[in-house]
Amino acid sequence: MKITEITKDDFIKIGKTSITVKNMETNKTKGVINGIYCGSQRVPRKDFDILEKLRKAGIFNTLELLKNCILVGDELYYFYSLNLLDFYAKNPVASRVDTDANEKLEREETRNKQLEEKGIKVIRCRFL
Repeated sequence: MKITEITKDDFIKIGKTSITVKNMETNKTKGVINGIYCGSQRVPRKDFDILEKLRKAGIFNTLELLKNCILVGDELYYFYSLNLLDFYAKNPVASRVDTDANEKLEREETRNKQLEEKGIKVIRCRFL
């Protein structure tokens, strides 16, 4: 399976060197993507590669982005979690209680557009 085949209807689990993709309806494994590096592993050499690509794209304040950045070969991908949107859709009271909910979602959507404009692929999916 290729990383670009992940859709917003898929659940993913990011491991140390692979991503497991599960089908939302059947909860069965749809595919496995090997040979990845996740920014949350904290290997300085690889983190520097990711940060360098983000800075070349003109994106700063990147440490919070690093945990959702995936490096496959020389390509950089950003995984955007739809879990928060699902939570607010299922619990409208929570979105009213959390006064910053709309601001958070707007900020994330703006960041996603900025990443896509700079050539970094944004993959929208759900995390397990």
